[in-house]
Amino acid sequence: MGTIFDVQKSLNEISSGFGNMVLNEVLRADVPEIIREQLYAGKNGRGKNLRPTYDNDPFFKSAEAGPWRNRAKAYKNWKMKVQPPKIGSFLGFAPRSAETPNLIIKGNFHDSIFAIKTADGINVGSEGFSQSGDIEQKYGQVIYGLSPQAKRYLAEHKLKPAVNAYFKKYGLILK
Repeated sequence: MGTIFDVQKSLNEISSGFGNMVLNEVLRADVPEIIREQLYAGKNGRGKNLRPTYDNDPFFKSAEAGPWRNRAKAYKNWKMKVQPPKIGSFLGFAPRSAETPNLIIKGNFHDSIFAIKTADGINVGSEGFSQSGDIEQKYGQVIYGLSPQAKRYLAEHKLKPAVNAYFKKYGLILK
């Protein structure tokens, strides 16, 4: 049987590594892939549909839209053919509607999403895609957040097993 100092030492050891273990598990869980899954379903980090929709996006009224200018409906129909809604989201999202964007055509923006460990936690963003700033300005930084569905997935499928293994290492069993 140990002394109170042994108990304190064990508790300090458990608590000092816990936060780092959680951050490492979140990174190992591939946060960018989770965010891509949300975006593909047309959802932001709050689990809400991406807005503006194709029907009310001012881009389609601008000269910048090129051949799609004043043709949002035609773009929406074309988009449904080249990027049909995904059925079977591992996060449990229903397929997106025709008017909801998913921020993917060729995948350049989706591929540019990263997650890195920082002194404050985890930083998520986009790097190496020239139009990321335009996308962020239009849809907000909330596109890089984890929706309630994503947080549940992460907690249940990634963090819970890791936390159980972590405490088991110290002889503690969680139920």
